[in-house]
Amino acid sequence: MADSLLEDVTELSAPAAGDLIYVCHDPAGTPVDRKLKIENNFLPIVTVSFSGTPDFDANLGHMFIITLTSNITGWTISNPQSGQKITIIFVQDGTGSRTLAGAPGTVKLAGGSFTLSITASKRDTLTLLYDGTNWNEVARSVNL
Repeated sequence: MADSLLEDVTELSAPAAGDLIYVCHDPAGTPVDRKLKIENNFLPIVTVSFSGTPDFDANLGHMFIITLTSNITGWTISNPQSGQKITIIFVQDGTGSRTLAGAPGTVKLAGGSFTLSITASKRDTLTLLYDGTNWNEVARSVNL
């Protein structure tokens, strides 16, 4: 079925989480009666428990935070969907000097690497966009 065009929508109130929208028009002329559930357009920040080899599960959200209590020797991003964007926030603990090993092969970084700041309690962020094959860096912030 082709993409549907919504017409003659009467706004009764702003949609909220849990609301239903009824789609009743199809450009091909085939009537449809589908319900679309409106969900919040934001997800909470996912706190990832420290591991030397953490996995950032893209099914769980689009923003992740991990506090480093030791070095990360390897990391992965699982369950990506094409077009998905995620941000990972790496936080140094009160000791600092924690390091992050090279990125997985499917992560393409500007300049080829991402080095964490080592100052205690500082944050570094990395934002990536999945193209269906690779995660491509779109932004980074360091020493926040």
